[in-house]
Amino acid sequence: MILYSDEDVGTRVPNALKLVGCSVVSAVSKRAVSEPDVQWLERVRKKGWLGLSCNKNILRVPEERDAIISNKVGIVFINEEALHPKDKLLLLLRKWEWMKDVDSSEERPFAYFLYTNGSAKKVL
Repeated sequence: MILYSDEDVGTRVPNALKLVGCSVVSAVSKRAVSEPDVQWLERVRKKGWLGLSCNKNILRVPEERDAIISNKVGIVFINEEALHPKDKLLLLLRKWEWMKDVDSSEERPFAYFLYTNGSAKKVL
């Protein structure tokens, strides 16, 4: 699994994940900051990556939601946008195996909310 972290996740969390050996591509490393969500969602599909974002509004904006569906994207949203980077990192490390399983076995498109207690809810 390769996780694509959009700019809303920040830079510290993807960098820390890379340091511990996780396969992560970030919007910042791809110089895709301020890129429209529709564009990075299309790239995620083309590359076969699993998307990661804190921007749940993607699901409320019709053209962005449609981009998830039409591009058959798999994406996980960290449900707490204001979560401290350390806590985001710990949450993602705890759920890494679950994300790998979802990425490999779940039919796309799909979207999950990942909560701070470690639970996940399928929302698309």
